[in-house]
Amino acid sequence: FVKTEVVMEYMKGRDTSAYEEPIIWQKYPAMLAGLPAQEATGKIWDKAALEERFGVIEV
Repeated sequence: FVKTEVVMEYMKGRDTSAYEEPIIWQKYPAMLAGLPAQEATGKIWDKAALEERFGVIEV
């Protein structure tokens, strides 16, 4: 899950330490958009693939 206002309100009092910060999912799309089409098209860009290609985003 991503730590959005809605999610955090719903999950009050529960452990959300493993949830991701929204900034991660704001930066990776911009990085993908900057790739040449032949490098990005037809691939599955899950978190592991994004981290392998662009590195881990520290928040």
